[in-house]
Amino acid sequence: PTRRSSDLNNMDANEASREEATTIRDKETADYNEQRSDLEQAIGALERAIGILTGAGGAASALQQAELLSVAAGVRGALRVAPTEVSADDRKMVEAFARDPMQFYGHPKGSLAQVKNPHGDYAPASGAIQGMLKGMYDAMTSDLESKNADQAISQKQFEELTATKNSELATLQATLSKKKETLEIGRAHV
Repeated sequence: PTRRSSDLNNMDANEASREEATTIRDKETADYNEQRSDLEQAIGALERAIGILTGAGGAASALQQAELLSVAAGVRGALRVAPTEVSADDRKMVEAFARDPMQFYGHPKGSLAQVKNPHGDYAPASGAIQGMLKGMYDAMTSDLESKNADQAISQKQFEELTATKNSELATLQATLSKKKETLEIGRAHV
């Protein structure tokens, strides 16, 4: 192989490397966007559920019941992306809330509906589920922040790699151009 073909091979390898890096980065970005969207929806659902449960105290109005049922559907979705740190017991209680949220809403005065708190004391059902939802909310918010930071780092690394590959390509093209000029000048003098 001639020296010129080696330069062309290097340019082809550079192009293939840039294309591969772009394909990988595009897939990573698509995965990140999907995960971010799922987490944002789950965080929003948990935020609504916590807000509605915060108002729990007496018998629920028809509007509150409708809101609670709507929120429960969102919490079901949030469970799909719940972090692995959520304990099995907490997950079961959140699943029970998603199935029948009214059992966790405030009860009429005189009701003894309470749920055993993992810390040994008793809390009203709405307070217990609020704490679990808040824990999931905090974990998901932290997970989203971590994913955002990872995405920013990956994007910066990709941009640096692309800049390096573009610089290498420019150098290869300049070298090849100079060799062509030298070859043509040499031929002109023969």
